[in-house]
Amino acid sequence: FQVGHLQLNGGTLSGAGTLETLDFIWSGGTLGSGGGALSILAGGTGSASGAALGNLTGFTLRNAGTFTWNALDVSGQVRFTLSGRFVNEATGIFNLGVDAHFVTPGGMGEGFFDNAGTFRKTTSGTALFGQAQGVTFSNTGTVEVLGGVLQLGSSLTTVTHTGTFTLSAGTTLAVVGGTHAFSNTSITGAGAFAISGGVALLPAATTFQVGHLQLNGGTLSGAG
Repeated sequence: FQVGHLQLNGGTLSGAGTLETLDFIWSGGTLGSGGGALSILAGGTGSASGAALGNLTGFTLRNAGTFTWNALDVSGQVRFTLSGRFVNEATGIFNLGVDAHFVTPGGMGEGFFDNAGTFRKTTSGTALFGQAQGVTFSNTGTVEVLGGVLQLGSSLTTVTHTGTFTLSAGTTLAVVGGTHAFSNTSITGAGAFAISGGVALLPAATTFQVGHLQLNGGTLSGAG
């Protein structure tokens, strides 16, 4: 099932099939249940905005184009539940333009954000992935922290990152909970790497060169 344009302004999109589009606008309603997927194709665009978005629940949203996220609810949260998953594919660019907390509340299964492409945080405040049961953020591509603070929190499992993290001056990548293994990757730039909770593991193959290191709590360990 492939359409040129898709707008989700309310209600629920669900099912076990796959819907493909070059243009997706999500301003309200829920992507939920059925185990299906919505894919933004390479060269396409997607966006999520406003305070009326429902959860990403038991459904997968894939981006191979350019996706801009400016949505959060009145409590400042975005909720992925019951194995709801966002996949930023190898050709995908994900622009996070809002300081949201991506969470999975207790009792609501797990949520996932898988970055295999380019993930950019541009806002000046703090964005959080994790705590409670998720959302589990894993990076196998490139993360660029261009503004503010990107926090990686706890989830139900150990998270392994094999992609790169680049921290611009004045920014921070912070481990605030859970166990995050930075394996065969690099964390570089003029910004700060902070551990204030949880565990940051740096195996032998990790390149770690940042402008500032802050150990405020938690554990920093490994052979890297």
